[in-house]
Amino acid sequence: MLFHELALGLDCSPSAMAGVPRPQVPIPGGRYRPPVRPRPGARRKDEGPALYTFVISTELCPGHVQIFGAMIARSAIEVRERLRLRCGPTLVDEAIVRIGFDWSEPMACAMVSDAMAHVLALASKDPTSSIAAGLDFQVEQRFVK
Repeated sequence: MLFHELALGLDCSPSAMAGVPRPQVPIPGGRYRPPVRPRPGARRKDEGPALYTFVISTELCPGHVQIFGAMIARSAIEVRERLRLRCGPTLVDEAIVRIGFDWSEPMACAMVSDAMAHVLALASKDPTSSIAAGLDFQVEQRFVK
């Protein structure tokens, strides 16, 4: 969001952003911390429950679909299996799955309310808490041509 006036395309290479300093990112509750971006599909050692988030942005006939979601699962593979049942193979192939919640992720920032972001931050911090139990959140928007 900070780089809106730079007019960078969505296909800009990472090297174009290499010299730009990484800002502190606001999180719900008014505290600040640097953003954490786990590798897509990263695996954890303990394979216990964790909050996984996913984004899907793709062209569908006759328009475009954007989906942001979060769920408690034991692995990225489990998330993809559940997404395949929910969305089908076409959309699951487009999904980017990450461990944890990063509110600075553009689709999360655009589609998730402050209240839900707070819930996701709490669930990410303690995925075994009562607030995280059974958490499965998805928001979707479609653009028709």
